[in-house]
Amino acid sequence: MSEHIAEQLTKIIKFMSTTVGRDKLCKLVQYVSMYLQYKESNKNSLEGLKELSNPDFPLNKLNYNMWITRKMLRLGLLWHYCKQIREYINSDSTEGDQGTLKKKKSMQKKDSMSNGASGERSEASNSFSIFEFDSPALKALSTICNTLFCVADLPLLLQELKFIKLESHWLKQIFTLKHIFWILSCLFKLVKQYILIRAMNMKVERFKNLSFPNEKTDKSLLKNFNENEERKSVEKDLTKLLISVIRTLIDLLLPLHYLGIRKMSTKSLGLFGTISSLGSML
Repeated sequence: MSEHIAEQLTKIIKFMSTTVGRDKLCKLVQYVSMYLQYKESNKNSLEGLKELSNPDFPLNKLNYNMWITRKMLRLGLLWHYCKQIREYINSDSTEGDQGTLKKKKSMQKKDSMSNGASGERSEASNSFSIFEFDSPALKALSTICNTLFCVADLPLLLQELKFIKLESHWLKQIFTLKHIFWILSCLFKLVKQYILIRAMNMKVERFKNLSFPNEKTDKSLLKNFNENEERKSVEKDLTKLLISVIRTLIDLLLPLHYLGIRKMSTKSLGLFGTISSLGSML
């Protein structure tokens, strides 16, 4: 147990040492402070409402500081996203025969998933992760949208720091465009997650078929089948997929709120933002 805790702490420390990790931590603090604004203040009193509207109110100051810090960190995220896009684009084109071999293995695993559930003949296979079938193209499209989001956020940051002065109609257009990129990124993620849900369904069917074999079950698949390991693999993938889907759906609500399409209270916004932040750090 202690080794597992130490391993998780090491992963968290490594994650927090990256630009992405620091951005997620600031996001968590930002939305927690937003949620606590209505928790700590007496909403029913005039004095409490004045506190909430006061920029010097400690939670308001913390919220603003995290907000501006995240905008600064997005300058580093631009480089991170550009590297990711390059990796996704080159994943198939630069690997040559090795990339082709990986594709063949991936297709064989997909066939194995189907055969395990339907009873067709195939070679024995060990447990696998559904995330091996993640779509690099959809990942690239989602990351491109994240990159454009950061690019659109740059003039808003310069305006906030008073380095430039833009007309209000330009600010509104840039603000809208930025959140459209955010929405598109979420939609691409949802399409990717739909593919993974289908793969998860096939994996569960395979597990049921091999756990309770009948006369149609391919006996060769039972040779390397370990029920406990397979159950852990199914539970792990299912938990990770559920967290990912919930986080994406919540992330989709945030830009809809900022664009005024689906308004939420500050308390709800803070709560959903906190859940999304925690999900991204797991």
